[in-house]
Amino acid sequence: MDQKRRREADQLFRGAIGRLINSVLAHGRVASGGPLDNPSKGSSVDLDSDPTVTFAAPAPPLGFQPGAILAQRYRIVHLLGRGGMGEVYRADDLVLGQAVALKFLPPAATAEASALSRFRNEVRTARQISHPNICRVYDIGEAEGLTYLSMEYVDGEDLASLLRRIGKLPQDKALEVARQICAGLAAAHDKGVIHRDLKPANVMLDGKGSVRITDFGLAGIAAHIRDVRSGTPAYMSPEQIAGKEVTPRSDIYALGIVLHELLTGKRPPLDPGDADLGPEIAPVVQRCLEPNPQRRPESVLQVSAALPGGDPLAAALARGETPAPEVVANAGPIEGLRPSVAAACLAVAILGLGLLCVLRQRHDLINQIPMENSSEVLAAKAREIARSFGYTEKPVDTLFAWQYDTDYLRYASEQKNTLARDARLYAPYPPAIYFWSRQSPHYPINSDVTYEQYSFNRDTLEPGMQAVVLDSEGRLLEFQARPPAVARSEHRTELFDWDKLFAAAGLDVAAFKAVQPQFTPGSPFDAQAAWTGSAEGENLRVEAAAYEGRPVSFRVLEPWTRPSEPTPVSFGSFSTPTFVLGVLVLPAVAGLLAWRNARTGRGDRRGAFRVAGFLFLVSLLAFLAATHHVPTVTEFVILFSALRYALAFAALGWVLYMGFEPQLRRRDPESLISWNRLLAGRLRDPMVGGHLLGGVAFGVLAFSATDAFAPLRFVSFAAPKVAYSFFSLWCGDLIAATAGGLSFALLLHLISTVIRPRWLRVPVFVLVATLLLSPGYGVLSFATVARPTVVFLILGVTLARFGVLATVAVAYVAFVTQDFPLTTNWSAWYARPALFGMATLVGLALFGFVTTLRSRSLSSHHSGRG
Repeated sequence: MDQKRRREADQLFRGAIGRLINSVLAHGRVASGGPLDNPSKGSSVDLDSDPTVTFAAPAPPLGFQPGAILAQRYRIVHLLGRGGMGEVYRADDLVLGQAVALKFLPPAATAEASALSRFRNEVRTARQISHPNICRVYDIGEAEGLTYLSMEYVDGEDLASLLRRIGKLPQDKALEVARQICAGLAAAHDKGVIHRDLKPANVMLDGKGSVRITDFGLAGIAAHIRDVRSGTPAYMSPEQIAGKEVTPRSDIYALGIVLHELLTGKRPPLDPGDADLGPEIAPVVQRCLEPNPQRRPESVLQVSAALPGGDPLAAALARGETPAPEVVANAGPIEGLRPSVAAACLAVAILGLGLLCVLRQRHDLINQIPMENSSEVLAAKAREIARSFGYTEKPVDTLFAWQYDTDYLRYASEQKNTLARDARLYAPYPPAIYFWSRQSPHYPINSDVTYEQYSFNRDTLEPGMQAVVLDSEGRLLEFQARPPAVARSEHRTELFDWDKLFAAAGLDVAAFKAVQPQFTPGSPFDAQAAWTGSAEGENLRVEAAAYEGRPVSFRVLEPWTRPSEPTPVSFGSFSTPTFVLGVLVLPAVAGLLAWRNARTGRGDRRGAFRVAGFLFLVSLLAFLAATHHVPTVTEFVILFSALRYALAFAALGWVLYMGFEPQLRRRDPESLISWNRLLAGRLRDPMVGGHLLGGVAFGVLAFSATDAFAPLRFVSFAAPKVAYSFFSLWCGDLIAATAGGLSFALLLHLISTVIRPRWLRVPVFVLVATLLLSPGYGVLSFATVARPTVVFLILGVTLARFGVLATVAVAYVAFVTQDFPLTTNWSAWYARPALFGMATLVGLALFGFVTTLRSRSLSSHHSGRG
């Protein structure tokens, strides 16, 4: 075929594609067989306005007679219409026993192999969409040497013809039609398909008044669209006319024009704020017709929700359907908290934090112990002590941290006399919290790359390392050393002067007597000694050992010390049932639910992956910030461990979210509205801000109220860790709050499947959570039981009343106030991280306050730019 013939065929094909799918059904009263006497009418490419396209001459009539059987399947009933781009027949499908429409294209339109291939691709695109408001495409085939398209037969009239007859639709009918158009477009956009030629001629009303969007001839997958300018210029968006891009917002622009025609009978003027639309509808249309696509609504569902009386969430629930995450996000109020309520919440958050600092100064153990020396001062003291013992090598690597003496805290908590117990805990000695420093003449080779590296472990010392344990005043509690792998050049046989150890420990050697040693040091030794005595009213035992004239082991053992027992497995500040429920049971149940939901396609995959991505990033930062980095190959181990750690938390978040989200979205979608808006990136949404502010206020109020009646707090176990990386600790709180909030939602969902009365679910939630999730450390008393009960009651009410996002905010307050040692003593070494923790809470509250009071019109809200 010569070049000219190719161009003619291509032009003819472009016209054919313009009416590809149900074009005849968009051309008039097809049920009555109205003729297609105007080939350009209703075409997907407005040929009258496109100088690059010319009309082909009408093809000769095909002449299929009623009763004719085609492809051994279809029986022709009658001709529906004929035009320059082919003929459409009403036919009966003899195999399925239903009426169909058969569109036959002229032979010239499919003569080229490339044209036919493109034709099939367009059909393939249209078949991806299945929705009651989309005219269905069945198949493509050949009969009598002609290519045909089988599609749904719609007995009705297109909107263009209807509007020409009656002028405009009544508002209630126009809104009903508009919502159905939005629902059909949403189904197409959900599959990534953009119509690109939405106009009244391509919208059918069947005999029941239901909408069918037709003519997806120009439709395409957004990522694969190349011919951007294809479409009807009168309905094309500015960016489409300019050839820049085609996105779902391009269809929304055309939707705005269609809405204007439905309600006024005419296309919008230059100023789309037509008075005929009314004050409730005009802003919606105006937002759809924004020249800047970023200022248009994000989705057609937002347009539907913005129209008067629009409530797609209620409609979906009424139909017994599970609403889509986008529907949930666009439901609910568009305003945030009232100014008075927002101001009250902000005041509660700020004043409550101040009160909480005062209460923690009185009740928190770390604030009662004299701790005048900073970490740096004690690290220098530890180095000086090691040097005085003969370890004069200059350290290359140093690591230090604070740590609670869990043996002593356990012992003190068992004392019945609380006044005597508190007095002992407040005393500098015996220390409830101690400082340890590890120094080495070389970079560690086999050091642990987890959080536990910041916990003192004498068994992980490598040759050449020394570890010094001090109380808060710098007195020696323990010294451990490992001789270097290569012996010193001169072999020293003199005995070490044990008095130096007693002097460093602040003990009077005269008050102790020598006894037989009971414990074997972990290092080689050639001399060993032990003593018993008393100091500051405590009976003590001292064990020491030396090698080649230098000490390798020294320990001050109190009656409560358990030196021979292995360190028990620690689950932080929570009990073993908490570990079993939170780490084993809930993830296992969530995993089964997530597998089922993923298999049936009911889960919010995009939301789940966003949660997983957030947890992955924050977990990776937390691990890397907490790890002691050294310039050796160990860094590769650290990196792989960090990735493994982050992937584990990401998988946990994905499983938790996929486990409960679909069921919660079906049963109680209101609890996910603000959460889904946040996942959609609408950070400035007033409802998101209101729930964040309310969650912070509720959390601060809960802990302020319970701390006012709380006993001495033993559970600030994370407080010493702020000395090395409070950024890592903060990242950990973000992880715990997100996973905790999702876990609470999963727990309440599981309870709701068993407990039918809604009023009974929260009490059962509080009971289960209090029994299984209460802190396991401390004295069992009314206060220690009442405190978690009140906290879980607030969590349960927040979850049931306000939803997941507010619950995550409450959980975040819980973890931050738990982990960061709040204080009013700003000279303490932990004051800076305490201030950081408070600043994050105040900052979140201020962000929520400003966001929830952000003035938003109806149209700007439904643009999705939250």
